[in-house]
Amino acid sequence: MARPIKFDESGDSADLQALFDSIAAAAVPQAAVVAQPDASGDSEELQALFDSVAAQVEAAPPAPPAPP
Repeated sequence: MARPIKFDESGDSADLQALFDSIAAAAVPQAAVVAQPDASGDSEELQALFDSVAAQVEAAPPAPPAPP
């Protein structure tokens, strides 16, 4: 059975420890601000996506009829 590695025997260099410490001390990222939905419940981004898809559908040629 292997014995657990002690902290001082782990072989981590001072540079690696400093990197870990800098990452651990970094500020917690803030959540991105999202657009608030309007009264209909749709955001501006969702409405723009819908408008884009609707324009593509209108511009597409009609599908050929299905074979019998």
